[in-house]
Amino acid sequence: MSWSASSSTRPQTSPTDRQIDRHFGRHYARRMTIRAAPPPRLVRLFPARFIARATGANVRTAERWRSGQSPQARFRDRIGELQAVLDLLGRGMTDAAKRDWLESPNALLGWQRPIDRLSEGDFDAVLGAAESYVVGDYV
Repeated sequence: MSWSASSSTRPQTSPTDRQIDRHFGRHYARRMTIRAAPPPRLVRLFPARFIARATGANVRTAERWRSGQSPQARFRDRIGELQAVLDLLGRGMTDAAKRDWLESPNALLGWQRPIDRLSEGDFDAVLGAAESYVVGDYV
């Protein structure tokens, strides 16, 4: 493949070297491989049932995430919210302690479990409860 000296920025290739983008009809000089990102750490560390409960997904869906399938956008947002809460709880807590905190009724959330509020999409309330717990204001 060589670049031409003309004003065109498209590389010169033979017709047999070209791959066509099926959506836009663009030509590419070589094939590209797209790899899926590895599943987030928390998807690998926590049981599928726990991840499903926190995100509002089906347990089978969470099991597919553990095996490497990429989550849909709506679930990626929930996984990111769960990760943010776990990060806020900090490195001083074990994964089991973080899981216990998420599954225990919380006074700041009206005695609801943080994991249930996350699955309902109430991230701000759970984040506030986690911040209170971290600074020692837990009731």
